[in-house]
Amino acid sequence: MNKKPEDNNDGPSLLLRVREAARLTGMSVGFAYQLARSGEWPTVRVGRALRVHRAALEEWATRNVTGGGKAA
Repeated sequence: MNKKPEDNNDGPSLLLRVREAARLTGMSVGFAYQLARSGEWPTVRVGRALRVHRAALEEWATRNVTGGGKAA
């Protein structure tokens, strides 16, 4: 039985896949990868995998809230 990260009963994951971060922020996956690779989003490398730190992403979103305009 393969367990998915969202099946974790310990609460939300500390690190998100870029696809998960995109879904949470309502952005396209391609744009999310662009933000992650450029350093705009707080990321961690786990081997070859790129992960987004959940709490730092939430802080990034809070810092980049504008009056309805484009983030960042």
